[in-house]
Amino acid sequence: MRAWRRTSALAFTWASDRLFEKEAPPGFGRRRVRASAWPALLVVLVGLTLLPSCFRVRGLFDGGRQPIVDVQIVHEAEKRRQAAAPIDDEDLKPTILEMMDDWSDFAFRRAGPQEAGWQLTIRIAQLTERTADPATPDVKARSAGISIDLRALDAVEGERPRYAADQLLTRTEPQSVPIVRLVQDTLRKAGQRLMRFREVQRADDDGVVAALRDEDPTVRAIAVQTAGSRKIRAAVPILVERLKATDEPGTSIVSIVGALVEMNATEATSAIIDTARQQDRSYIVPLLYALAQLGGRQAQAYLFTVQSGHPDPVVKQAAAEALRELESRDDEQR
Repeated sequence: MRAWRRTSALAFTWASDRLFEKEAPPGFGRRRVRASAWPALLVVLVGLTLLPSCFRVRGLFDGGRQPIVDVQIVHEAEKRRQAAAPIDDEDLKPTILEMMDDWSDFAFRRAGPQEAGWQLTIRIAQLTERTADPATPDVKARSAGISIDLRALDAVEGERPRYAADQLLTRTEPQSVPIVRLVQDTLRKAGQRLMRFREVQRADDDGVVAALRDEDPTVRAIAVQTAGSRKIRAAVPILVERLKATDEPGTSIVSIVGALVEMNATEATSAIIDTARQQDRSYIVPLLYALAQLGGRQAQAYLFTVQSGHPDPVVKQAAAEALRELESRDDEQR
C-alpha cells in the first residue's frame, strides 16, 4: 500500500537517526550501531508489523484548519484472512473527508476552549465475495461490514461525547467493479447512521418521542435509552405499545422495560406482566427484577405466583429474590 510504504520509510529514517551515529572525519559517512539502540530497533520492527492492520491517518485538514481529528483504520477482516481483497487506506481517505464535511457541526478545528479533539475509529470487520451464480462466474455477490466509533478526546461541557454505528451492505455486481467502491459506500452509510443516532440523542423531547417510531431499529433503541434517561413521560404510551407488539425482539423488550423503570412508570406494570408471560428464561428474569423496582400490589402478586408455580427453578428463584427486594423496600418506606 502506498501509505504503508511511506510510513515504512519514515519509520526507518527515524530509526536510522537514532540507531546510528557518524564517526569523524565528516565526509567518510561511516556509521556504527549504538549498543543502547537495539531495544529501539526492536520496538520499530514490532510496530511496523502491526501497522498494516491498524493504520493511523493524521492531518486530514489542510490550510488553516487544525489537524486534530485522529482517524484509525483497523482491517479486522484482513487480519483474520477473511477479506476478499486488501483495501488501501488511501482509497478511503476521500470518503472520510466527504463524511466529515457532512458532520459540519462537529468541532473539528480548535476554535475555542469548549471544542475537543476527536478520534474516529473505522473497523472493516467483514469483506466477502463469492460467485452469485455458476452460470455467470464474472458476477459476484459481495458484502462489507463496517463499524465506526467517534469519540471526543477532551471534555466538552463536562462530558466526553461518543457516538458509534454499524453498517452492513451487500451487493451483486460484475467482478470488474473494484470492491473498494462497496467499502466506500458502506463507510458513507455508516457515517450517515452515526449522525442520525447523534441527532436523536441531541433532539428535544418531541424529537425523541418521534424517533421511537423510526424505521431503523437501532435509531429506535437509542430513542428508548434517551427517553428513559431523560424520563420523558410522553414516551410511556409508545413504549407500552411497543411491549405489546409480537414482533419485538427480547433484547428490545428488556431495554424498553428498563426505560419504563427509569421513569417509574407504574402504569406499565400490566403490560410488563403480560410480556413476561411470553418470555423464556433469558428475558423473563430481568423483567421480574423490573417489576420489583416498580413495586405495587399487582407486581407483588405476580412475583408471588411465579415463585410458587413456575416450572423453571431458575425463574422461581429469581422471582423469590425480586419479591424479597420489593417487600424489603416497602418495609423501609413504612
